[in-house]
Amino acid sequence: MRSVIYSADPQFVAAFHNASSEFSLQHQHVTAPADLMKLCSTQTLDLIVIDLDPAIKGAEMLPLVKSESANREVVIFAGRTSESPESVLALGASVAMAKPISVDLARRHLRDALLITDGERRNYNRVSASGAMHMQSECDGRIDGELINVGEGGLALKLNRTPKERATLEVVFKLPGEPDEIRAPGKISWADPLGNVGIRFVAMDPNSRYRLSDWIANAEKTATP
Repeated sequence: MRSVIYSADPQFVAAFHNASSEFSLQHQHVTAPADLMKLCSTQTLDLIVIDLDPAIKGAEMLPLVKSESANREVVIFAGRTSESPESVLALGASVAMAKPISVDLARRHLRDALLITDGERRNYNRVSASGAMHMQSECDGRIDGELINVGEGGLALKLNRTPKERATLEVVFKLPGEPDEIRAPGKISWADPLGNVGIRFVAMDPNSRYRLSDWIANAEKTATP
């Protein structure tokens, strides 16, 4: 299983690194917001760990990760010692813990978090996909781009320019191997300066939703060794 740790605290990272070995977790460590969002939109992750450290704006990154439907995995949010667990959970965390983090505490929370993840991941899996697409909005007009991944709840894109607004838009794309386009209204969940964008479907006609669900199921079967 894969995880990403977003933190600038060496002791915090070390505690999770040591605790992860018990759960066969392979984790990547990032400190830049763009790197975090790129991993969340392009890789299948079982766990996302976000440090509340204000130096890397963890409190600002958490809602971006949680709003992207590809990444409704468990988020462990490490609060400062002055904050209560309730206030940390109110920010959108799945599990709250106070710093400094010990290996034993990290191990205990990892165990609880992965139990939650097992249930959530069934509904939000993404499948890697490639191909040209475009989105259309009243404010930004047409913006062309490329698919990164797709799921029943939304998709991730690489656009040739960054949208100005996050209003409801129409996204138009073809699933790899499929002849017909899918058109679906959606909203931008997050966008980074590099042009990576997450779209959450707002609604989709039943026929398109069936096609998408069927394609994802077949793609997952093909990818299973």
